[in-house]
Amino acid sequence: MLINRYFFLFLLTPVLVLAFQSSFAQTATFFNPDTARDSQKYALTSQLNKTKATVPPLLNPSPAPVRLNEARKNADIIPFSVSKYYDWTGTYAGIHLGGGFGTSRRDFIQGISTGNFGINSIIGGITLGHNMQFGNIVAGLESDFSINSLTGNTNQPNPYYVYKTGNPWLATFRPRLGYAFGNVMPYVTGGLAIGNVHVSSYSNYGAPGSDFTRTKLGWAVGTGIEAIILPNCSLKAEYLYALLNNAEGTNIFTGTQSSTSFNEHIWRVGLNYNFNHPHSSQTNQVSSPLYLSKSINLASQTGIELGGQISNYRYQEVPNIMHETGIKGGITATATKSLDSGFFVAADTRFAFSANDYSSPHSGTKSGIPDFLGEIRLFGGKDFVFDKFALSPYAGLAYRNLYNDFRGVFSNGAYGYRRDSQYFYMPVGITARVRITETSRISTNLEYDQLIEGWQKSYLSDVTSIFPNITNGQFGGYGLRGSTMYERSSWSIGPFFNYWNINQSATNCGLVLGFFPFCGVEPHNQTVEYGLQARYRF
Repeated sequence: MLINRYFFLFLLTPVLVLAFQSSFAQTATFFNPDTARDSQKYALTSQLNKTKATVPPLLNPSPAPVRLNEARKNADIIPFSVSKYYDWTGTYAGIHLGGGFGTSRRDFIQGISTGNFGINSIIGGITLGHNMQFGNIVAGLESDFSINSLTGNTNQPNPYYVYKTGNPWLATFRPRLGYAFGNVMPYVTGGLAIGNVHVSSYSNYGAPGSDFTRTKLGWAVGTGIEAIILPNCSLKAEYLYALLNNAEGTNIFTGTQSSTSFNEHIWRVGLNYNFNHPHSSQTNQVSSPLYLSKSINLASQTGIELGGQISNYRYQEVPNIMHETGIKGGITATATKSLDSGFFVAADTRFAFSANDYSSPHSGTKSGIPDFLGEIRLFGGKDFVFDKFALSPYAGLAYRNLYNDFRGVFSNGAYGYRRDSQYFYMPVGITARVRITETSRISTNLEYDQLIEGWQKSYLSDVTSIFPNITNGQFGGYGLRGSTMYERSSWSIGPFFNYWNINQSATNCGLVLGFFPFCGVEPHNQTVEYGLQARYRF
């Protein structure tokens, strides 16, 4: 199903005209240049003149209102100005419906391929976002979740088999940037995409094939136009192009590996409800209605925090494969924006480094291994503020990167190589703040992190050039983190901990000397980190 964008804009045109006319009628202001110093009196006289025709002749106190008739003639040709201002700032939620089409391709390790084949679907889902307006510029963040019936299949390269690709669901997390022409706003958008890719194959005569599902990351870009049609409602038409990373899997019966690509073009319309009235500009500075100006605020506060960390770090592969430990130092930065009705959005980042000591019963020991850690997190939530404490649940999306350099010779003569691990995960947590004095509070945070997808690239070519570099997908795991901070004025200090448990990866293979198969997995691993952190709020 394809949505014709021109047909949709044609349908939207009369709605926009009606909205503009309504705005025109409510805000037109008349004036008489000849009587500018007494405009209020003139406006009253003009109104009386307009109602004159409804008064019976016998009751009319002015049977020959010559001056009023002249004024009415002037009023008929007096210019006007439209002054209504539409404020797009606010949090909104909505629904969308549309259609999609695209292509998929499945490549096998033997060098054969299905080639590109078509996929199409009806798509529907929900949307959540927030806008901030700066003059005519509107910037915001939007997320959406769609249920798809997007499928396609082909019988190439083997005419006796059917090769099928499906996309049961798709989610995107995207910044938006628009330009407001009153109640109409064209915009561009682009960001992260996450989708479920289902790959299967079967033969016409009953022989088994492959059947696996992968949650894959990718990106989405697009453009659209949105119009306010009611005080709190807007209508939009949107185009998105989404591309997901290849879904890799193995035929469990033959061991044949394949990699499946997937992309789609999406046309859809949406209806959004803005929780903040779009016709009036609001300038609330604090999200909580119970903000106390003479005491420390318990709600999330708009501002930027910079901080430092020092921690004890331990990474281990189980059971008893290896472990590495070190003292890690890091820096952090957090930006928070409090919104109306107690909502808030935030972004934080972290960079840390340590020189670790490595030990393994299989490969020996090595010291001074460079180990880097980086994280970027985006999330939003809502403050529930009470008399002496506040609860702030939140959720979001995050990226974590680990890089360590094992190159060199270990104590038993083994050679090391570099490893680069990347993870996307979903943090869900809650922060509790308790006022202990009028100028200080205790903030305790607990968080659960669900791994969405990860992959680790092992640079085996560092050992010898005949070995291939192998990337293993990691699809199961979780993390826990927490902290307790004493906060006073702009300073805060307290302990923190981080924990990760990542399941064994999927098997992946490469070719040694371009001919001999070489397969490997990334073992089940755990990370424990605890330490002390301090922050300063600007």
